Amino acid sequence: VMPDRVDARERAWRGKDAVVVGGSLGAVQALRELLPQLPADYRLPVIVVLHQYRHTGESLGRLLAEHCALPVSSIEDKAPIEPGRVYVSPANYHVLIEPAHSFALSIEPPVNFARPSIDVTFESAARVYGARLVGVLLSESGLIDKPHNERRELDGGRWKVRRPRKLAPKSTSRR
Repeated sequence: VMPDRVDARERAWRGKDAVVVGGSLGAVQALRELLPQLPADYRLPVIVVLHQYRHTGESLGRLLAEHCALPVSSIEDKAPIEPGRVYVSPANYHVLIEPAHSFALSIEPPVNFARPSIDVTFESAARVYGARLVGVLLSESGLIDKPHNERRELDGGRWKVRRPRKLAPKSTSRR
């Protein structure tokens, strides 16, 4: 890697405290491509929230750990958020970020038919971290819920939206 590229990357992440990655279960392949790119000394916590089946269990965390130099663990209620770790949402719980930079798990009703809900995590993380947050939304369809996206922009966070090439349908029709 060229030194000027490293400097540019470092400048882009300066002043950031956390990364939240959201997507559906179809985004697992994109995560398998993204996580190996994180070096073992990556300093930000990476919080991964995927819509998943109620009985997914710990298998998602184990699968992602195979592709990551950072420690990967399932999110636990009231656990502190530590730098240099990847945290994976457990099935059937909403994940909230608390002001003390810790997790809270909730069994509130599904939001937009999902628990965990990406929106719940993104919104609580934006409230806690504000402009010090980087959000990554992995979307299979490329369709982003604009009102929610605009609300996140108002919180001052930095948001990235990516449509995984390998997962993208060749054509989409809307009826």
